Amino acid sequence: MPWGPKDRTHGSCELSEVDPASWVEWASAIVDGGVLLSLGRSRDGGALSIAYVHNGAKDREWFSDAESFADGMRELAVKLRVVDDLTGARSAPPVPSGPPEGRKRGSASR
Repeated sequence: MPWGPKDRTHGSCELSEVDPASWVEWASAIVDGGVLLSLGRSRDGGALSIAYVHNGAKDREWFSDAESFADGMRELAVKLRVVDDLTGARSAPPVPSGPPEGRKRGSASR
């Protein structure tokens, strides 16, 4: 299911231009929901990207301005169901059933 902006313009977009209050909480909810989240910038500096991997699914979207980047982060949190669509409240994170497969409690990897 596509998410992110439908129209893209070219220019310059930097993460430092995006108000942290507009996206960091959404990113935290996404990561706390067990999603691998990656941020990037295009080679020409004209867009920021948000990429994710979750339950074997992966996608990346590009954003050409600060507002669409923040909106895209919120849309992704809703799409992945880590927050409620209407209230923005975090969904309960999955509870791990035990140690990661292949490792035993108390054993250190060497």
